[in-house]
Amino acid sequence: MGDEERSLIITQLQEQVARLADEKSIALDALEMATTLGTFETPVDAADGFQILVRETATRVSSLFRLKSMAVYLANEEDASFDLAYCDPESDGSWFESELEVLIEDGTFAWALYRNRHVIVSTRDEKGRLLLHAIATASRGWGMFIGLLDQPEREIYDISYALLTNILLSAAHALENVSLFEAIKKVKNSLAAQVADRTRDIRRSNRELEKALAHSKELAREAEIANTAKTEFLARMSHEIRTPINSILGMAELLWDTELTPTQKDYVQTSRSSGEMLLDVINDILDFARIEAGEVLLENVPFDILDEMENVCRVLAFRAHEKDLELLWRVHPSTVTQVGGDPKRLSQVLLNLVGNAVKFTRQGEVSLDVKPLEPADLPEDAPRAIASATRSFLLFNVSDTGVGIPADKQSLVFEHFSQADTSTTRQFGGSGLGLAICKKLVELMGGHIWVRSEPGAGSTFSFCVRLDALTDSAPMYARTDTALSGTSILVVDAKPKTAKHNALLLELHGARTRVCHDLETAVRMICESEANDPFDCVLAAFDLGPDNGFALLQAIAAAMTRQLPVVMLFSALNGGRVKNRAVREGVAAHVVKPCRRGELLESVELALGRRKESEAVAIKAQAVVLPPMRILLAEDHVPNQRIVELFLKDQPVTLDVVADGEGAMEMVREREYDAVLMDMQMPVLDGLSATRAIREEERQTGRRAVPIIALTAHALASERTRCLEAGCDEFVPKPVRRAELLAAIASIAPDGAGAGDSACDVVVPDEVADLIPMYLESLHADIAAMHEALASDDLDAVRRLGHSQKGSAPSYGFDHVAELGADIQKAAESGDRDATAALVAELDNYVRNARIVQEKDGGPA
Repeated sequence: MGDEERSLIITQLQEQVARLADEKSIALDALEMATTLGTFETPVDAADGFQILVRETATRVSSLFRLKSMAVYLANEEDASFDLAYCDPESDGSWFESELEVLIEDGTFAWALYRNRHVIVSTRDEKGRLLLHAIATASRGWGMFIGLLDQPEREIYDISYALLTNILLSAAHALENVSLFEAIKKVKNSLAAQVADRTRDIRRSNRELEKALAHSKELAREAEIANTAKTEFLARMSHEIRTPINSILGMAELLWDTELTPTQKDYVQTSRSSGEMLLDVINDILDFARIEAGEVLLENVPFDILDEMENVCRVLAFRAHEKDLELLWRVHPSTVTQVGGDPKRLSQVLLNLVGNAVKFTRQGEVSLDVKPLEPADLPEDAPRAIASATRSFLLFNVSDTGVGIPADKQSLVFEHFSQADTSTTRQFGGSGLGLAICKKLVELMGGHIWVRSEPGAGSTFSFCVRLDALTDSAPMYARTDTALSGTSILVVDAKPKTAKHNALLLELHGARTRVCHDLETAVRMICESEANDPFDCVLAAFDLGPDNGFALLQAIAAAMTRQLPVVMLFSALNGGRVKNRAVREGVAAHVVKPCRRGELLESVELALGRRKESEAVAIKAQAVVLPPMRILLAEDHVPNQRIVELFLKDQPVTLDVVADGEGAMEMVREREYDAVLMDMQMPVLDGLSATRAIREEERQTGRRAVPIIALTAHALASERTRCLEAGCDEFVPKPVRRAELLAAIASIAPDGAGAGDSACDVVVPDEVADLIPMYLESLHADIAAMHEALASDDLDAVRRLGHSQKGSAPSYGFDHVAELGADIQKAAESGDRDATAALVAELDNYVRNARIVQEKDGGPA
């Protein structure tokens, strides 16, 4: 090997050693940088974190390459542009901006971003080379590094490019961390600001709430005062209105018991009816006030819905039949009628709705139905609690064929003091409170009330209430019996619905029924049935279109060779006029429409001869006769004083009267009374204060506590409580009724008041039973006239009255009255006033204690 060759080899080896030394140096620098990459995360919480990261990135990159200048661009999120964040030297900033424009225009910049690796391109003047590398993570590009190389590309090692990629990736993550920190910081600051704002709002709200609470307490106090004032106002108005009504109705009641001509009786009855109507209006107002004041408490007792429905229909039957309206009740087959609830409030709602239906219906019918509630029955505005639990509710429908209600007025009818047409107040009367009370009561029973109506086509008022079915109770149509088993009955009624209803009631007792609607068809069906399945009984309505029940009786008698029992259905209007003739015509039994289940069964059984035992039906309650008593009346209203005096005039009572509470206290101190009738609203000293004072004196002195009966026109329940708490023993609301007053006095009488002498039965013939109430009115009037005649020593008037009773009483089964009438006539003719007075007193006592019973099936029990 020659020297030249050897020198060449040595030179090459020296160059390789130098190159390896350079690579070693670069590798050591790279290792050092790699170990310090984590420091990118240290400045994230600094105020200028982005600038620190950018400068650090540029410094690290400059250690890998020889660069004349370099720049770092960061992405601007707002407009998707790139802004110059760092330039070294700063004077080259404009040069880099111009270079950037070219790079963006020719797509190199976007290509470098997309490639995310180093890209080397020429400058726009082709005199230099630019090194580009994206600063990006896998999810986002943060910027671009651009450097102007100061060395040939061949002198750049691959490891330098790899380290560049790692440095810029770490820088991108660090920038991301800084960005996240800044975002978190912004959120934190925003939350802090929101919390501060919210805190201020809460403090302001708390202050406003405290003010509102104080204001609400003040309003509640004012409302309580207003409610108390309203209650006191209603109580006072009740007292002020009821006080004169007490005199009007009391005098009318006393006048009714005197001997009056038919015209006079009509005048008195009109006066009484008008007074009762006014009292109904007042009671409506007070009922509404009770509900508003929360004084209405519901009962929960077992009862049968059918009893209430039958009673309501029977009470309103006369008014319905006066207008020739058909009034009937119906029960859906699946209805359980034996329930637990408040029968009084249910009846109050039914009476109001059915009464309104009768009032506003001129022709056609009124029906009362009950069935289990189904979701489809409810209106759209029904409460969700009801719609989701319909199985617990029963639905009542009151339908009529009356005037109807316009759609725009239907939402108003349940408001207080409101009617669909204000003219109806004058045409039909009423307070405008009835439906409002119904709504309140239904809601109190957990239910809902609504109306569906069409003008001229009638209305249906519906309400549902929660009523608990009793244990072991069953639907009405599942509770059949065999009382009429094997019996075939023809039901004849011109009104198909009534005929079907009565037939169904008979079928519940085991009967087989057929129905027709006119006389000719009835006679034909009876004749045709004789050969195979003869009827055992006929249930016929008295009104059969152009015919009546008597024509049917005659037609049956003419067509039959045997006697077929007929049960006649009378209306409440015509029953009293035709019952006696019905007996003479051969009617086996009768019943008044709308039929009660028990009465219908009893009448059919009587007609069939299955009820052999005789039954006595009480017609008149025993009169109350007080024991001898001294009573003090404290009452400032003179007409009311007179009413009480007249109510007690036939009793063995000594009555003292004072006009105020102080007078009552003085009289109680001076004398011993068996009872005090204390009006609550009096001048000088009111009844409540007087009662409290009397009770306090009794406690202090040990004096016997005198029974005190409160007489007050304040009809609210709270007033009754006030009276009892003040020390009263009984409470009688005004207007005072004679029976109520006597019953109250009897309940506190010293020896116990009762029916006087032992009661005796007066058995009256069945054919005149309906005339007994009218006869008793006349008899009481005659006895009162005897007492007045004795007071004026007019024995001739007493004689005439005794003679009258001697002749009329036997016709009604009052044989002993006839005997006493004859004795009174003789004593008066002889001029013996004492004997006459004793006989009149005996007659009075006998009549007061007589128990009138109706003879059936051959004689009294």
